[in-house]
Amino acid sequence: MPQTVYIFDPETLAYLRSDQTVLDAKGNEPVFPPHHRSKTYVAPPAAQAGMKPIWDKNTQSWNEVEDHSGETVYTKDGGSPVVLKLGKRVYEQYGPIPDRFTDKPRPSEYHSWDDQANDWIEDTAAKDAAAAAALREANLKTDALELRTILKDGSPGEIAAYVRGKIDADAVGSIASAKDCLKRIETSIVILFKFLAVVAKE
Repeated sequence: MPQTVYIFDPETLAYLRSDQTVLDAKGNEPVFPPHHRSKTYVAPPAAQAGMKPIWDKNTQSWNEVEDHSGETVYTKDGGSPVVLKLGKRVYEQYGPIPDRFTDKPRPSEYHSWDDQANDWIEDTAAKDAAAAAALREANLKTDALELRTILKDGSPGEIAAYVRGKIDADAVGSIASAKDCLKRIETSIVILFKFLAVVAKE
């Protein structure tokens, strides 16, 4: 009588499906269907999430191997997302996620991968420096807008008072950061001369 046969991929050896044998020409002995080249009578283990039964030709048995095909992983050297496609260079065969990837998304641009911790670690110094730089940039844009307005509508006395006030404010701030103070004073002066040149042309 017909028997159940189990078909596996000839290249990856991964289990595909089951089928039934057919009887030989005499109608006596069950044989494999002629179009099935990779098959066995040995039943694969029950399917488990994230695993794939793989036929072992040496032991003539099934092994359960991790299956991450179709999953999105992330490069450890930058956090770029990559979809694992079986047979491609990054995921040539079933098995664990390749070492250069992780299934953990990178939380932010200030995180870098730490092999010892097996996780993303935040560089707080870089994050704080970026925040401070963004704040300085925002302050400079605000100063430029205020200066443009005062140069356009203010009297010479108001312009002088505005610039003097900015310098005085920076001088007070120099207690915390002399370099930042000097940088802002320098920037204010540069902006002043640029806008004076624009006003002179008008």
